[in-house]
Amino acid sequence: MYENYFGLLEKPFSIAPDPRYLYLSTYHREALAHLVYGVENGGFVLLTGEVGAGKTLLCQCLLQQISANCDVALIVNPKLNPEELLAAVCDELKVSYPKQARGNKTMLDRLNDHLLDAHARQRNTILIIDEAQNLSTEALEQLRLLTNLETTERKLLQIILIGQPELRDILNQQELKQMAQRITARYHLPHLPHNEIYPYLQHRLKIAGIHHPIFARNLIAPLYRFTHGIPRIINAICDRALLGAYAQEHPVITRHILKQAAREVLGTTLWTIRLWQYIARLPVYPVLGIAAGVSIIAAVFILFYDSPPPTDHHSSEWNTLHRWGNEENRIGQAQAFRALFARWNIDYQPTQHELPCAYARQWQLKCLTVKGNMGSLRRFNRPVVLNKLRNPNGRAFHVALIALDDRHATIAYGDDKIKISLQTLEDLWFGDYQLLWRAPPNYTQPINLSHHIPDWFVRHFSELNPDIAPSADNMRSWLKKFQITHHLFVDGILGPQTIIHLNNKIAQSHPFLIAAATHE
Repeated sequence: MYENYFGLLEKPFSIAPDPRYLYLSTYHREALAHLVYGVENGGFVLLTGEVGAGKTLLCQCLLQQISANCDVALIVNPKLNPEELLAAVCDELKVSYPKQARGNKTMLDRLNDHLLDAHARQRNTILIIDEAQNLSTEALEQLRLLTNLETTERKLLQIILIGQPELRDILNQQELKQMAQRITARYHLPHLPHNEIYPYLQHRLKIAGIHHPIFARNLIAPLYRFTHGIPRIINAICDRALLGAYAQEHPVITRHILKQAAREVLGTTLWTIRLWQYIARLPVYPVLGIAAGVSIIAAVFILFYDSPPPTDHHSSEWNTLHRWGNEENRIGQAQAFRALFARWNIDYQPTQHELPCAYARQWQLKCLTVKGNMGSLRRFNRPVVLNKLRNPNGRAFHVALIALDDRHATIAYGDDKIKISLQTLEDLWFGDYQLLWRAPPNYTQPINLSHHIPDWFVRHFSELNPDIAPSADNMRSWLKKFQITHHLFVDGILGPQTIIHLNNKIAQSHPFLIAAATHE
């Protein structure tokens, strides 16, 4: 909305983990060095950091740097028991095992054979687990056993755990002492320091297309007070501030605009801080003052959080959101995936079939988890499962987004569907989503065109560029231009997001999000 006004190519403060926008602060540079060390030298690496500190973005950057002789298993939802964890690792590495009579020993044996074969072919195998604080003690013990897979020269599996600070406390438990001792590199990623916030803002604005400052240096102190240097909150406030400046026709962000943006993003948090600052200055009766402050803060929370967000929908649609959110605890995200599979003309029955992403593999489909916004949804132009929506009661739930136009979105849950305004959807949604995509034949990992050009890409290139000779240089150059056009990380690598956009240009066998032929 505000991009043209400021001369931006895209929104600079999206919360999507786009490696192009990674600002290597002193701490982020050190964290990335630890991850690269783990990849290059083997062993067990631990990266922790607060929510929103940039851990997932660092992981995405690492994946872009991994060499072509590495096989990567990435697990982003580790709430699994030991057997499910082993199965997930085998699935990621394309290790076959008997589905009906699987067991830990069977899968360990198959995985060990696979790793030995990869080692013989001079390939490294890396297991990355994000949100690793959700791993159970039993699953962590299973990971320790995986580190026993080795030759006389080296470990066959390199493991990187990425998680929130409580992961360190979990690993310090007595029963996990042996595992903690095997960690060869560990790093805790703190928030951005005060003196790196201004360079951080300028870096993201430059990537988005402008070089002149929109945020003056005198805004850094209040921005740091509002955010404590947490990149995700910085992004959210700055994005809202740009929207506010656009609405008020200001060429730069003023202190008033920034303060209003912080109030809209943080809700009661900002007012809570102000109240406690006021209470702390009370000269007498501190106990009564604190009690009164708690009561006031509680009232503010009730006012802000118990009231449903404004909506222009009929009560029946709002009641439907209530019901979907209340069913989530019993059914989980399976009903949202049922609606998503239906758009692919696939019947998914959650009570009869395995987990949705595992089930998708039977249809030669893959799941891709993305953090983004409405712009990225439109660019992908695929129906998706939206994660972590909030219904009017504040309950988190999942829905399928199956259709989109300029003003409305159609969302579905199982066999139910309703149409809501885009504004309401953005008020309820926090930017996480999953989509289904079809990989090319024999595709197992991102392909660097500098190392290998697969036959299927040559065919796609020739179909899209009949007047250009399919030489290696032409194809590499064209791919980078294609990535620029589609707002992708420009690396000349055929990763999932690039392939999805290529499929949109070539194939017509998948469903689109936008009904009209508006996709590129």
